[in-house]
Amino acid sequence: MPFSDLEGAQWLWIDDQQFRFKRTKIDKAAAVKEIQLSDYPYVDNFITQYVENTVPLSKAY
Repeated sequence: MPFSDLEGAQWLWIDDQQFRFKRTKIDKAAAVKEIQLSDYPYVDNFITQYVENTVPLSKAY
């Protein structure tokens, strides 16, 4: 479960002993439309919990 005060996906790029923190911004509205097209069970809960909302670091631990 990712926790962040920033929007988007945060990840770590490891390359030849070098570490770089990365962030990928997303278009939430477009993501919601794509996910709603799936047959994923409980899709609305998934969208609310993981796409539309983020968990701030202050609540993570």
